[in-house]
Amino acid sequence: ELAKLKEVLTNPEPQGKDAKKFEAGVAWLLWMIGFNGVHLDGVPMFNHAPDLLVATPRGRFAAVECTVGHLKEDSKLLKLVERAKAIEARLSEAGVNPSQVLPILVTSKSREAVKGELKAASEAGVHVLTRENLAAFSVSSLSPLNADRIYEEALNEVRSQQESGLMQQRLG
Repeated sequence: ELAKLKEVLTNPEPQGKDAKKFEAGVAWLLWMIGFNGVHLDGVPMFNHAPDLLVATPRGRFAAVECTVGHLKEDSKLLKLVERAKAIEARLSEAGVNPSQVLPILVTSKSREAVKGELKAASEAGVHVLTRENLAAFSVSSLSPLNADRIYEEALNEVRSQQESGLMQQRLG
């Protein structure tokens, strides 16, 4: 029933070492739902990298930052966007032509707890996963999922939110 994993992912207030467990839990969950990935946090030569770099079976990349706090804490949104763009550039230099490296910020907090920060995330082009998303993914990880479909849905959601924000700016 994945009880230990669910506990790590949905613990409402992880502290200290639990934050590292949360990162590891997110990495495991993404692997379980079909993403290939590498956990970069804690490796000195990658100290300016996101916590995780994942790819779908079709080669769509995402830079994943995990937090047990708020989305804008320690400039996480800005750093994640910059890191995603840097990875995109490096992949291009290496001959891998990603159409985009999707920045994803994963928080252990509920959607309600971060609702005031979601607009800033969408304006920055960052897809946010909250405690509710993690719980749903952990339940559905028991059956095969399509990582490419999940990626495409996240990308479409980010684009839709950005377009909505632009329309509101034009009208306002």
